[in-house]
Amino acid sequence: MKQWQRAGWIGFLVVMAALFLVGSAAGQETWVIGTSADYPPFESVDEDGEFVGFDMDLIREIGARLDREVEIQDMDFGALIAALERGRIDAVIASMSPTPERRERVDFTDAYYQSRQGILVHPDTDVEINSLEDFMQYEFAVQTGTTMDDWATNRVEEGLIEDGQIRRYGDVTVAAMDLRNRRVEAFMLDLAVAYSLAADLGLDVAVEVQIEEAGNPGILLPKGSDEELEKINAVLAELREEGFIDELIDTWLRGVYE
Repeated sequence: MKQWQRAGWIGFLVVMAALFLVGSAAGQETWVIGTSADYPPFESVDEDGEFVGFDMDLIREIGARLDREVEIQDMDFGALIAALERGRIDAVIASMSPTPERRERVDFTDAYYQSRQGILVHPDTDVEINSLEDFMQYEFAVQTGTTMDDWATNRVEEGLIEDGQIRRYGDVTVAAMDLRNRRVEAFMLDLAVAYSLAADLGLDVAVEVQIEEAGNPGILLPKGSDEELEKINAVLAELREEGFIDELIDTWLRGVYE
């Protein structure tokens, strides 16, 4: 009799503990966010294995205001939209700008940052780049699936450059290392990232440019996410009004340019 009572009591405690854990987990939704963490100062992994950067701070703040636990998943930049479409992730933040092709597949929130581009070169190179026209004379790198990749593809279609001039990379760090090792002559990417890699790898930003294909980045959601877009855009508006996004710019971007 005592053994049965003891077993029953233990079973009751186990059930109550399980219910408590379920109730605690149910109190906060897990929000799975895809990124490509090779793009400092927007997203990267620090020495402790933590996701850090402008985008990471922004998405965590949005998650906190929506009462969501943010879970970051790192993947190749070119795989992010497909992962979103397949339901592997709930949203994407990866300094990704809207294009007509992307808008056909996913929804974009309002922009959270005004983007520009920079062209990296080796400090000891004979390459002289002071404009996009100069840049098009050389063999150069772009990251696959970016608006810089779109820009290069469009210039090929216009007959302004040869496809053989373009070296496409999935990982910007690999591209920057190839530039440092003189396997490519120049590399175009987002300006803040260009300055960050220049400082880390001893490269130079030859020129700052603005390409017509590049819009301003937003957060990506599955197609038809009208209610979710409204919620996130409302939070973005609050963060802009409160100065939170300006603080992120001061923390992650302005120091990069100095």
